[in-house]
Amino acid sequence: MIILILIFCSAESMDTLKSVQSLLFSENGEPIYWQKSSVEIERRELFDVEGEIYLMKESEGLLHSSGNDVSSIIFKCTSALPKCQAAIESLWEKLNTGVWQDIPNYLRHLYSHASLIKSFALYKLFCYDNNGEKSIDFLKQTLKSVDLGLLLGLPTSELTSAARLYSDEFRKLTLKTESGPSSSVKRTKKIRLESKTPENIGDKDCSGTRNFSRNDLVTDTPWRKWKKPAEIPSLERPSLENFSKNYFKQRLPVILKNCLLHWPALKSWSPGYLAKVAGERTVPVELGPNYIHPAWGQKLMTIREFVNTHMLDENSQDSKVDQIGYLAQHPLFEQVPELRADIKIPEYCCLCDNASDDEDVEEPVINAWFGPKGTVSPLHYDPKHNLLAQVVGKKRVILYSCEDSKYLHPYMGQLLDNTSQIDPEDPETIERFPDLIKAEPWECEIQAGDMLYIPPKWWHHIRSLSVSFSVSFWWQ
Repeated sequence: MIILILIFCSAESMDTLKSVQSLLFSENGEPIYWQKSSVEIERRELFDVEGEIYLMKESEGLLHSSGNDVSSIIFKCTSALPKCQAAIESLWEKLNTGVWQDIPNYLRHLYSHASLIKSFALYKLFCYDNNGEKSIDFLKQTLKSVDLGLLLGLPTSELTSAARLYSDEFRKLTLKTESGPSSSVKRTKKIRLESKTPENIGDKDCSGTRNFSRNDLVTDTPWRKWKKPAEIPSLERPSLENFSKNYFKQRLPVILKNCLLHWPALKSWSPGYLAKVAGERTVPVELGPNYIHPAWGQKLMTIREFVNTHMLDENSQDSKVDQIGYLAQHPLFEQVPELRADIKIPEYCCLCDNASDDEDVEEPVINAWFGPKGTVSPLHYDPKHNLLAQVVGKKRVILYSCEDSKYLHPYMGQLLDNTSQIDPEDPETIERFPDLIKAEPWECEIQAGDMLYIPPKWWHHIRSLSVSFSVSFWWQ
């Protein structure tokens, strides 16, 4: 259990309050958002959300107070919160109507801004209604509000900045204790979880599915019996030219050894470190064996809750994990810039297929993959170049060339057409798909400090062999 320093609102807390206020209001007290966003919402769209906008503006009017009377400030904050919450819940309903890709950006933007307003009200209560654990609860709710805005709306710069300020404030209130979970304790997936409001997301995600425990995990290696896998070559910090000529352009996988030695993450990352740096941040956690299994679901929880529930030593008597939890394919480094400072974009990501020398190469998409032993990514491919950097622990990777796609039987339908029905760990797979014997498997294990290059559309199945933290870089 973490120990918290409970203090009255400090000068630093007031500085944070002023910084967040500057994200919402100009120096003369005018709300900034409506000045820059009004032209982006068409008249028809404005009519559709005029009720929500009214509630948000009412909340802003209550929150921008230049007075010093504490009772008045607390009253205005507590009056603003239900108005803002009503706007959030109404926007949430609109966001969950229809297909996600067709949801207009203005709705997501409004949801993010409403989350920012709510966070400001909660943080003011933290500063002025200082009452022990109640005060800390305000700060936790503040962080949850901005994270829901980032995850379910748009990751605006204002929300990201506010989240960092709030997160810094929380760490200042947390006593320095020794690092560790006991003391600190496919397709791009968009979170659209069935829930009446965004506040209780995840409560019903896995209802109706049986629990899937560690005892259910498959550890056999039948693919080695079907055909001896080829060994993926390893290179010790190859030059850019060597990598480009012999692997990138040839579309061949390779392990790049000792290319992460300059990453601070290689020395500092652990479950305890993650809980310490970002313990109160809310993230989407996958529950179940993998995303194509009927027992799969998602739940939003804080990183501290994830670490304490799913990352404890599996041999410990305190570990009672009913389901495998996996923080998978999540843009954690956009959400938590403090962790982004611990990694570097590999120089190999500057290579691209068709760009001229003077053409800028787009930044890679960076995702986090964090979980206990036994997490699985089923056999699938990604359309872009992929560098999988292993920071903590070990993973086993099985690959098949894109030329063998005809033997790998992808699912039909747009949602899973990049995922194979083949399970290399299922002995019965070869009976269901006998032509799999014609496909040539590749296999390797990667450990901390390794990077695996996976060419575009190469199929890969990944299992963690220990507690594991990986970072993927996708680019084209």
